[in-house]
Amino acid sequence: MGMKAILIVFGLLISACAHQSVIPNVVGGSTSQACSRLIVKASRENTDDQLNRVSDLYSLSCFKEVISLGSYLRTRYRSKFYQVSGELAEVLAPEGSFTSYVLESYERTYLSLLMAISYLNLRKEDAALVELRRARDEESAYLYSYGADPVLSMLQAALWDRFDPTMARPHWKLLSEIPKEDPAFQPTIVKFAVDRIQEIDRSPQEKVRWRVAGIGNFPDLDWSTNFFNFKQNSYNISSKSEFPAACSNADEALLPTGSWVHKISQRYKSDYHPMLYAKSLVRFPVAVTYGVVGVGLGVGLGVSGCILTAKVSSDGKGCEESMKMTSYIIGKTGDFVKYTMKPDLRHWSKLPSAFFVSRLPYGFAPESCLAGSLTSMKTLYLIE
Repeated sequence: MGMKAILIVFGLLISACAHQSVIPNVVGGSTSQACSRLIVKASRENTDDQLNRVSDLYSLSCFKEVISLGSYLRTRYRSKFYQVSGELAEVLAPEGSFTSYVLESYERTYLSLLMAISYLNLRKEDAALVELRRARDEESAYLYSYGADPVLSMLQAALWDRFDPTMARPHWKLLSEIPKEDPAFQPTIVKFAVDRIQEIDRSPQEKVRWRVAGIGNFPDLDWSTNFFNFKQNSYNISSKSEFPAACSNADEALLPTGSWVHKISQRYKSDYHPMLYAKSLVRFPVAVTYGVVGVGLGVGLGVSGCILTAKVSSDGKGCEESMKMTSYIIGKTGDFVKYTMKPDLRHWSKLPSAFFVSRLPYGFAPESCLAGSLTSMKTLYLIE
């Protein structure tokens, strides 16, 4: 029976690790050898690494490759496909060890926007408009990961303003109606959106060519267990560093992407992903059991070592070494317990820490929202 049980568990783990399909070839051939190498590299990576590769491709102006890889990722990882073996295996291991990643709603929408901008750079306006409409659909789609986002509302509004301000207005309106109790509420951004709505209402045909840029780097994430508030969320997930402050004036705005960290932290809410929540509750006592067994093993080996070495030598060195081994085992046990309890922190990490939109030519305004410490941050203009 013991061998059968081992084979069953091994089979579950193997079936849980499904092989990824191949990324389709780039339509019309690769932009350059560098772009081609990145696509080949992406075909061998995990989902979150592939998302990061989209950012790398865009920074190298590999627009055809951004469209190819972005379309593949959005299609393949848009929905959740439950696999019993993977879900069961993750009760005994960290979340995300044996199940495929599912794109967050903001990741699906941002992929669509990057693809739209890539089409614009390739002078394919009709295809760009299709992707802009797709971005709106992705943001409103009620899938496994769902929910609108103020950052994406601003980006969609800025892009639609280039073509049809009346299509941009609903996005500006969403941005203007963020409630004060929402963590994403920024009064200066709300005012900026309200002012733009008033402009559109006065001159609905007057287009605005916003310059859109990504500023800085999305911070690393930290986590802790939420032992005292399990009814709402089993984990607290936060950023390890601060985001830039929101800013706006008559012609430009800077909006941080902190709402995306908040979105990641919602994964383990009981009313958002009930299965993730339930698995985390089961995983906690499993991890504690691992800890008890590991500590017991370490103490047992230490005590046994002291007893055995005392019979051979009376200088105490053998017992000292046994106690060092005990400390090492207990320390590693603590690391293993923390590893087992770890939430799924996979995400698109090569993203900006803020987005900047401006209707003024580059360097025109002497007192810009990009002034001060932000000038030293990495800036990538998505569209001029």
